[in-house]
Amino acid sequence: MLISRQNNYLLMTMRKNIYGKIALMLIISVLMVSNLTILECLSGKINYYAEIFKYPLPSIPEPVLDGSEFYVKVKMPSSTIWINAIVYNEIQVVNASLIEASYNNKTGIWYLKFDLPSGLREGAYNLNITYKPSENESTKILNQPRCLWILPQWPEKLVILACGDVKPEGIPYWKEMVYEANLINPDLIIFLGDLVNVPNVASEWIKFLEPFKLILDPIYVTAGNHEYSGLGVANIYKRIMGPVNYTVTIGKFLLICLDTDRDGWIRMERLKWAENILKRNIDKTKIMFFHFPLFNVKLKEKGTAYFKISSIEDFNNLVKQNAISETWEPYLDEAKELFRLIIEYDVRLILSEHIHTDFNVIVENINTGKKHYFISPAALAYDIPDHDIRGFKLITIYANGTIIESTLYYPGTGMFNYPNSIPIDSGTTTYYRPVLPYKIGFLEYYYAPANDGKHYAVSLKINNELKVSFNNPRIIFKLPADIPIERYEWKPFKPEYEVITVNGIHYVILRNINIPSQSQLTFTVYAVEDKDKPKVNLVDVPSLVDKGSWIQFKVEAIDNGWGIRDIEVKYTVNDKEWKNPDLMDFIEAENGKVIYKVWIKAPNIDTKLKIKAKAVDFSDKTSDEVTKEIIVGKPPKAKYNLKITSSPIEGISFKVNGTKFETPTTITLEEGTYVIEFEGKVKVNDEEYEFIKWSDGTTNPKKIIKLNKNVELTVYYEQISKPQQPTLPPEEVKPQVPWTIIVGIVIAIAIVIIVIYKIKGK
Repeated sequence: MLISRQNNYLLMTMRKNIYGKIALMLIISVLMVSNLTILECLSGKINYYAEIFKYPLPSIPEPVLDGSEFYVKVKMPSSTIWINAIVYNEIQVVNASLIEASYNNKTGIWYLKFDLPSGLREGAYNLNITYKPSENESTKILNQPRCLWILPQWPEKLVILACGDVKPEGIPYWKEMVYEANLINPDLIIFLGDLVNVPNVASEWIKFLEPFKLILDPIYVTAGNHEYSGLGVANIYKRIMGPVNYTVTIGKFLLICLDTDRDGWIRMERLKWAENILKRNIDKTKIMFFHFPLFNVKLKEKGTAYFKISSIEDFNNLVKQNAISETWEPYLDEAKELFRLIIEYDVRLILSEHIHTDFNVIVENINTGKKHYFISPAALAYDIPDHDIRGFKLITIYANGTIIESTLYYPGTGMFNYPNSIPIDSGTTTYYRPVLPYKIGFLEYYYAPANDGKHYAVSLKINNELKVSFNNPRIIFKLPADIPIERYEWKPFKPEYEVITVNGIHYVILRNINIPSQSQLTFTVYAVEDKDKPKVNLVDVPSLVDKGSWIQFKVEAIDNGWGIRDIEVKYTVNDKEWKNPDLMDFIEAENGKVIYKVWIKAPNIDTKLKIKAKAVDFSDKTSDEVTKEIIVGKPPKAKYNLKITSSPIEGISFKVNGTKFETPTTITLEEGTYVIEFEGKVKVNDEEYEFIKWSDGTTNPKKIIKLNKNVELTVYYEQISKPQQPTLPPEEVKPQVPWTIIVGIVIAIAIVIIVIYKIKGK
């Protein structure tokens, strides 16, 4: 019986209240009892790394100097005959000679010592041990993956990637963490517990181990409370991962893993064991890690957690300030003893998890000036606090004990300004609901078309959206070795690299590379020209979405030449302004195909949204553009043209649904019913005209039409004739007197007047 999705939801919901916590414990107990035989039934699917091998393990690799000796502990019969060992990874392989083999009759464990040849690069290696079960039997091989950490010399500093708390619901974040870590290339990873939810459920281990097997760096694991089926009972964890308490020496550094059991505190006998280890390593820089934190996460609410002490007795003041975690409060003697060990033996870095959120505490000893850093990274779990993120820490610590404080928090935050882990996702709002648009992974990279040693051209794209720079990332190109490496060319420039040629493949390992914060980095190494043109496609684009909703779809591009470099997606709601999507989240790249998830916020209006996409490959070839349309809200009505002309005159005013226009005109209108009104009589240029008819023969100047296609109409008018003036009869023509006669008469009259005037004067 496996845990159903409903049960998972119930478990997470119950964590919200105290009664839920009680019920949660009861449910888990029932599930554990009901699943006792499940793991055995499915045991063939699980790697029990620690069942035969006791050390080293994939969860506790042994640091070994190149060319020195290493030790192995295995539980095998006393009749076993040991022959030799092979140390290898994908790039290098050497034979290690057996120096010594001794058997403990009480424990049934063999102690083996091997001589490691020199010449191996730094990194994690697998181990095969050849043996014979007895003198008369054939040889067999014991295999243990990623259990040796080969170093050219002991490090002066360590870059530690700290993360934890996965459980089945957090597998997507665990996969992303492994993917990013394999590029970041930390010195080591410390995983802080809660690998599974219920330890007796086989499927949960299978889900966790799938990404675990892909890790390329040394990783050290501690058990969380979810690895226990009862108090002090972590049998399945011990068979798969190994011991719950252990120490590892890395030159000047000492790692101490302690166990907080199922109920969240460290037993006194384990603290005494730890003190014996600390006494023997006074000169080491000490790093301690366990699952349950010592300090109370509620200190986050105070805005700071910086404590100055002058003696161990100041621990009592911390108790009075409610600074100690709830799981430790009933066991203050053990809590104080742990605190004493940390202060007296100068444990500089203390890592823990469990609380599913990032949390920093600094304790400064004012007598010595030394600081002790209690650090919890953000979890990789599904069930995180409201308005929080999933993430990890990338901590730098030097062999003299100095910790670079700026590596304890994400740039732009602060030591006590949360969330302050390096984010691995966009985070949550409330009740685990994601922030939208949602994104997993801000450090994206891929090789194209494939980095499998079969392609004569391989490209790499890294997109770092984080505010963190990464030095010396793991970048390895795999190229066919039938062409000399000197014949391969580089774009945009030739980097510094080393080449190891194995099994027909050039492994080209880039050196001294830096990935700046919020930047992109690309390389192409090639021995053939690019002839392929990229192709792009929009996938799962919805045809209809609600107003104001998030539109989600995928864009895929493929190129089997040099590979896809960029995919550009734009959208518009007005066919004029093209905008970038709200988010493009890289999904995967495989066999020349690159896939992104696209998020676009739909506008709050009824409209159409048009999307276009194109792809560009690493040789700058561009794909054909593809487009799609999305209806937002109610589907918009179709629009048609209404063209109206008039004859024999133009400039006639008319109305369409009350809006005035003038002929000739073309109006674009939505599909629907419209009323067109012309006047029966109009006057144009002082001439009067009378409506006669429409071009369809109707004679009413008011017309109702259903516009469901483009329509052309003409209105016909006729000039109104002016009334004629009445014709008058011709007047009688009178005879005209010649002007010469008139002049003569006037002159004669004038002479008569003059004569009369003279006579009177006499």
